[in-house]
Amino acid sequence: MAGTPIKNVSLSNIRIQYRGGGQKVDKPYREQGTNYPEPRWAGPTPAYGLYARHVDGLRLRNVKFELMRPDERPDILFEDVVNADLEQ
Repeated sequence: MAGTPIKNVSLSNIRIQYRGGGQKVDKPYREQGTNYPEPRWAGPTPAYGLYARHVDGLRLRNVKFELMRPDERPDILFEDVVNADLEQ
């Protein structure tokens, strides 16, 4: 939640394949205080791979997101993320 970020997350050596076909999300992704982390209550995420929000210290190493068909959303999207370190 805003004001209480998740801290020091590290993801490495991950490959995920998605079916794709998603459409661009034009509305803000809903904050979920009581339903967290259940995404079905907030609707489609604005990224098909990794949507990170309210994080302090995020490290990605060799993380790949692949699609089976085109998707209008970006693979990775950060919102309120500080101290991010990405290496593909």
